[in-house]
Amino acid sequence: VDEESCVHCGKCLKISDRGCLAAKSLWITLGGARVNSNRKSINPYNHFGMRKEWLEDYFRDPSTWPERHTLGPRQADSMTVWLNHCGIEASKSLSPLGAILQRLGAESEVAWCAIWANLAQNSGIVEWYVRSVPWGSVHNKADFVEMLGESWSVSTRNNAITALTGLLANTPLGNQLELGVISSDRSTRTKSVFKKGLSSPHAIAVLYSLYLYAEASDVYRTTIAQLETACGGPATIFGLDRPALASILNGLSAECSDFISAGITRNLDNIHLRRDRTSIEVLTLALD
Repeated sequence: VDEESCVHCGKCLKISDRGCLAAKSLWITLGGARVNSNRKSINPYNHFGMRKEWLEDYFRDPSTWPERHTLGPRQADSMTVWLNHCGIEASKSLSPLGAILQRLGAESEVAWCAIWANLAQNSGIVEWYVRSVPWGSVHNKADFVEMLGESWSVSTRNNAITALTGLLANTPLGNQLELGVISSDRSTRTKSVFKKGLSSPHAIAVLYSLYLYAEASDVYRTTIAQLETACGGPATIFGLDRPALASILNGLSAECSDFISAGITRNLDNIHLRRDRTSIEVLTLALD
């Protein structure tokens, strides 16, 4: 509110429920308010992160995987949860999305970007990481455990971060796609995560994330400015800056006009998605 519009109501000075305005600011910045909603568990994975080789084995024959895998009981339970949160499995069988991801394979960048987009919606700890850890920052496990706040025990937070860093370290999501680059310090025996961001994501992966966001929020008309801060949108989940996002969207508008219309020139900033299209249909474009 500018000075002329101020009516001196005093609301801007109201002390928050976190003790003071500074504490409230930190609580929101570090994700406490969001994670404390209890919408999702942060540690349903028995501290195990999904591994690329586990997914490769699953994709060989999903129907027989429960009987033939060589994982331990807790690892298998963890993998089952990951498969559900990735959208690959539903009701203990391969989902329509899973069938497409199986065809793309565990080597596909588009497949892993789609998996990350789904985890950003369905996994409590990945959603927290996407929303609350700034792009370009570097943190170790102890930092993350502290940033999660005190709504859970230390062991629960430790296990959740172990699962998250395991996911980043043992799949292309971390060092290859650079959504969380893992490095080790031998002198201190600690690992750190550099949340670098995906510099040049596949255009279909961006379009898929847009439709996934639209289906979850019922927002099919938006702008670059809105997408820059939209939780679950491509900018926040992949770490795209405005020029990169604008370039990709303009390209998609030309190449995939049946799915998206984008006018991003000078003062025009309009992005329209079609309600009669779906995120799964988008992903089939990567099969061509």
